[in-house]
Amino acid sequence: MEKVQVFADLQELSDQAAQVLFAAIEDDCASGKEPAVVLAGGSTPQGCYRKLAELLGAFPDGCRKIHWFIGDERWAGTESKESNEGMIRSTLLAPLDIAEERIFSWQAGLGSPIGRARQYEEVLKKQFDAESKYPDLLVLGMGEDGHTASLFSDGWAMRGGAPNPTQDAMPMSPNLPGWTAAVYAPRAQSFRLTMTAAFLKLARRIFFLVSGQNKRETLARVLKKDPELPASWLNLDHTRFLVTRDAVDTARL
Repeated sequence: MEKVQVFADLQELSDQAAQVLFAAIEDDCASGKEPAVVLAGGSTPQGCYRKLAELLGAFPDGCRKIHWFIGDERWAGTESKESNEGMIRSTLLAPLDIAEERIFSWQAGLGSPIGRARQYEEVLKKQFDAESKYPDLLVLGMGEDGHTASLFSDGWAMRGGAPNPTQDAMPMSPNLPGWTAAVYAPRAQSFRLTMTAAFLKLARRIFFLVSGQNKRETLARVLKKDPELPASWLNLDHTRFLVTRDAVDTARL
């Protein structure tokens, strides 16, 4: 597969991306794996997830083998329209009647962001407890500012409970320690939960889904691996970009 695949519009991107993800899941299941799939939130993947639900609906045995993870989450419960997990459940998991033990929730909005991030790291350690066990499939989005998951260039990874979130915190970096972080995003003035770049880069397959003319300049920088943009940190040799025509300057490819 080419590094960058360009589609006419979001509908075509959604349909083709779902086919790509389904093929990867089908291959893993056929080889006896129980694939671990990490999903992105946001608006771009929603159509893809609906189509993927249709494809997996005809593959019920495979559905029961998949472990589902959410790459990052807003500090909101699943009933909130802001919840990544809520969107993923409604578009993909609920239509497939996925068993709860196969869905790994951040349980956002309960307790503290730092506590939830630490708890989710323990969950990941139990699921990926050997060097040979990594996420099999990772779906990422990209913001206009170049963030991916909840890795914001101006974000702070919190470590303590100081009233000022940027105190006793680490600035955003591709080298944040551990596999998860509670992040304070100053521009949004909100807390997020996210897998770190260190964990995300372990995935065997990485797909960015990118749409919209407002992403064009940022995507060009990410494809050149501009280190200032967190999405660039996940632009690895095996990363693939599935993008709409308006999001990419094809003359630069």
